[in-house]
Amino acid sequence: MAEFTIARFKDGSEGLQEGQFAVGQREKAQTLADLDPTHKQLLDMPG
Repeated sequence: MAEFTIARFKDGSEGLQEGQFAVGQREKAQTLADLDPTHKQLLDMPG
């Protein structure tokens, strides 16, 4: 299976932060099971 990159952005819900519009960290993943549960839930929701 192909590897893909997950880009983590800073949470701006509590106001402005330095670097908030830049990608914070990048992580490699092998499957969708590697996603955070919140993001997996978004993929599972009916459109």
